[in-house]
Amino acid sequence: MRYITMFVVLLLFILGDWTLSKGAPAPISREIFVNPQGGSGIYTTIQDAINQGVPGNNTGWVLINVAPGVYAENVTVPRDKPYVYLKGHQRSTTIVAGRSSGNLWEATLMVLADNFIAQRITFKNTFNVAGSILGNDVKPAVAVSAQGDKNSFYRCAFIGLQDTLFDAIGRHFFRSCYIEGAVDFIFGDGTSMYQACVINATGYGFITAQRRETPDGPSGFVLKFTRVIGTGPTYLGRAYGAYSRVLFYKSTLSGSVDPKGWDPWNFVGHENQLTYAEVDCRGDGANTSQRVSWEKTLSPSELKSLISTSFIDNEGWLANQPLSA
Repeated sequence: MRYITMFVVLLLFILGDWTLSKGAPAPISREIFVNPQGGSGIYTTIQDAINQGVPGNNTGWVLINVAPGVYAENVTVPRDKPYVYLKGHQRSTTIVAGRSSGNLWEATLMVLADNFIAQRITFKNTFNVAGSILGNDVKPAVAVSAQGDKNSFYRCAFIGLQDTLFDAIGRHFFRSCYIEGAVDFIFGDGTSMYQACVINATGYGFITAQRRETPDGPSGFVLKFTRVIGTGPTYLGRAYGAYSRVLFYKSTLSGSVDPKGWDPWNFVGHENQLTYAEVDCRGDGANTSQRVSWEKTLSPSELKSLISTSFIDNEGWLANQPLSA
């Protein structure tokens, strides 16, 4: 019985919407509602709820409950409105469908504020989605741009084709999310952990394009317990920065992964500066016999520093989030 209990706890930790913590989560200071059908005291758009319902320079968590529906809008969380908790019903029924292209600084959801949570919502950039990566009109079209510190996403979906998720800067956490795209569809200079996520490579391209630019820079993408699916062929990543850093840890990689695994992009001849690694992965795409020769073998201490939650959280901010089921 003791072993069964331990297994259940471990499974919930990997797949659930909660984080093991040493203390109680922060309280909700205010709760507001969004429903496209309207109603007394109910906002009809998410942007109106943020603009009118969240105080400037906010210091307490504001829970925005988003009813099922398709919200055809582009949403921005301004820098002066931190502590926003955007909670949908289910990602299959609560969908934000915006449209923008050609500009990396526009997105269906633009998060400029620190301390942001999104849960159970799909964010979709409708530009490119029906197209092919071989088409002439395919352009960068960002579904979510995370530019604040301590931004986290639980059971969300991010749908696009090129540059789906701009993991721009700051410390970010993604758990049990679905991420879809083809070219550089997780990119930026964020210091981020992706845990128990499904990554769907829908065409030829590159899953990650990480932009760490100095050897002592803190940023990097750690993908733990993820599952890579799709048609591909796809590379695990290419170097968007001179010291790009990406780790796939205990993940399942489908046959859509190109045998070479990684691409130096504009840093040919400087591959020794890149930190691209795979540890304890499995699946048809996890055979490393044909990987690039410069893929890194991490030391035990390097591996521990990357897979530990302290890589993104050495102060307990995840434990203090006011998550609810």
